[in-house]
Amino acid sequence: MKKKKMHSLRAICSLFLISALLFSCASVDSDDPDFAKGDRWIDSDLIGSISQEDEILPTDDFAASANKEWILTDGADLNGRNADHIADIVLQKKIDLLSDDSLTGKDAQELKKYASLAGDWDARSKSGVEPLRQYLSYIESIDTVEKMYEWITDSEKNPLGLAPVIVSVTISPLRAYPDELMVIYEEPSFSLSSEAYYNILGGALESKEITDQKVTYLMTRLGYDNAYIKKLLTADYAIEKKLSDLVSPVPTDDDAELALTDAYADIISAAGEYPLEKYMTNRGYTNIKHMVGDIKYLKKVSRVCTNSLG
Repeated sequence: MKKKKMHSLRAICSLFLISALLFSCASVDSDDPDFAKGDRWIDSDLIGSISQEDEILPTDDFAASANKEWILTDGADLNGRNADHIADIVLQKKIDLLSDDSLTGKDAQELKKYASLAGDWDARSKSGVEPLRQYLSYIESIDTVEKMYEWITDSEKNPLGLAPVIVSVTISPLRAYPDELMVIYEEPSFSLSSEAYYNILGGALESKEITDQKVTYLMTRLGYDNAYIKKLLTADYAIEKKLSDLVSPVPTDDDAELALTDAYADIISAAGEYPLEKYMTNRGYTNIKHMVGDIKYLKKVSRVCTNSLG
């Protein structure tokens, strides 16, 4: 068994993507009797379509009904602003919630504790990279597929949830199940984008250099030599390319059909030996009926993992 393959999954990095908020402009003909006062077309996504005198029912536009005052005050100040500015405002509102004493309960307390620790830069600087050492030791002990699967599903040894298949949860967008949760399973965020393995344009080389520099810095601080670090990076890019090859460019009809049904058992079965269900359970994803993702990717992951360590 080749050592570099045993470490091929350890450097998969999670990257955070910021979604842009897009606003459209529209005008309304006030002379049209169909748009008379109290009977106008309401769409909270359209700038200027809501006025103070509107009486909006939740069934017409829930967002406009629940957030009418905000849309007409703070929301109005966002018109014409770029996505980065809006993201900054949203971030500040989240920060303000951390100091809101009215938010109680275990989850709120855990979040406030986490934010406090994350913001303690003196303690973080003093600790340096040492907190990473124990997690790397867990990874270095992996020499079989079984041990790899144990590590993937262990929320303490793998707190970031790094895995060939990651999950997130959202409110179901399906009209048939408006009050139920939906789990999205997908490939991880690669160190480089999927396209970067085929297209060196668009900053791919620069992105690779930055990734190499970050990994090299951390691993050097932890005492690893340059030869080992290069082998690690080479193995990481190799396994990421294998995984990116499995990603379908667009969802298939099979994916949509499964999402529209109580297909939890079918999707778990499609994972084969890959421990998707245990991974989800150990991270609190229980009583899930609806899942959506690239099922062809899911079916191939188990084979890729086996070949990578075998």
